[in-house]
Amino acid sequence: MKTHCILALLAICAINLEAQSSTGTISSAMVAQPPWTTVYTVRPGVVAPNLLQPDFSGLVVTKCSDSIKANIKLSLIVDENGHPRNVMFVDPSQTELDRVAIFIAETDRFNPGTRDGAPVAVRENLQVSAHGCYIDLINAAGKKTRALRLLSEPTQKFYSGEQQSREQLSEQALLAPEDGPLKNPGGNTPHWKKVGGEVKPPKLFRSVEPELSQDALTNKVSGVCEFSLIVDRHGLPTNITLLQSIGYGLDENATEAISKYRFKPAMKNGEPVAVQIKVEISFKSPH
Repeated sequence: MKTHCILALLAICAINLEAQSSTGTISSAMVAQPPWTTVYTVRPGVVAPNLLQPDFSGLVVTKCSDSIKANIKLSLIVDENGHPRNVMFVDPSQTELDRVAIFIAETDRFNPGTRDGAPVAVRENLQVSAHGCYIDLINAAGKKTRALRLLSEPTQKFYSGEQQSREQLSEQALLAPEDGPLKNPGGNTPHWKKVGGEVKPPKLFRSVEPELSQDALTNKVSGVCEFSLIVDRHGLPTNITLLQSIGYGLDENATEAISKYRFKPAMKNGEPVAVQIKVEISFKSPH
């Protein structure tokens, strides 16, 4: 039986830190601002970037269990050097393959798009089709764990989306810092900002309602569990930490549900950034 679930996204209070020097506060005018980039859409005179198919054969296994398939749709900007930037979800699968899709897109390299023959940044939509499965491993603590691998190499293609139907030829955007290909997709996100001021909070656009456990149903348990987490610059929840427990298996059910949340990432002046937030989930046992 499903819960009566109430979600509250509580941005951790912003702390406005001013840069200090030995002689006092540094004027904001002295702080270098990130440059804006002109980003084009594919139109006559603007040639789309071309994907240079990478080799993901090292992630493919032949023996595994519990296979899953998904088509994950992403938006991204291919910069003038052919590198993917500002990768975000358009239509996620809400499975672990979402993290694989982000890893794949961040690893991709392109022949950049051009305008009148010169390389330019171009906004595109990318669909990643992935077929995965799980293998059993022993972690550093000697405990059994499972890891997601690929059953076959992923396929990718650009697809028409909202930005292709826009009337304007170009827009101004701030590009997220380039970290290079990710080594641990969906893993820890140590660098994050506080919501407030120029940093706008993330927006939840896909959620899952957690289930009441049988133990909670038997004991007619109701209550609220609270978590902190980091929403990374792609909109993925990471570093999910329990702050207030209910027990009876409800904490585990809530954690699993939160791991499937997908967000439009927080923005700082139009640039996607990682932020820390709190989430409360209320369980109400039926009478």
